[in-house]
Amino acid sequence: MRRVEWKESYSVGVPLFDEQHKYLVDLLNEMIESSNSGSDRKELFAICNKIIGYAEEHFQSEENMMNKCNYPKLKEHQQEHTKLIEDVFLMYQDFCTGGDTSVGDLVDFLKDWLLDHILGSDMEYKAFLSPALV
Repeated sequence: MRRVEWKESYSVGVPLFDEQHKYLVDLLNEMIESSNSGSDRKELFAICNKIIGYAEEHFQSEENMMNKCNYPKLKEHQQEHTKLIEDVFLMYQDFCTGGDTSVGDLVDFLKDWLLDHILGSDMEYKAFLSPALV
């Protein structure tokens, strides 16, 4: 599996969130490298737990900032965060219990999930939040 490289086009204009997104990419790359090197499931579980835990922290940071700035799409963004965490957790649970989800499936899902979220709904707040921070 190929690593994800951070691109400036992923920037949402909020330095804290960009740093958090970069760290999520780093964690995803850690999982990819671990999988590519044939690490055992226990190590992959630990990395996935870190990704899920940090994503929840990041989502809370975003939602707090959105609330503080009266972002009009806060409710929709919160619902998307909840759905993303639920979907990741279900896939992770299936992977952990030996279901049909492979490590490749999990990594592909996490990669798509992260990049689609950043380039999709997170970009929607870029014009709203970044000027509020200046």
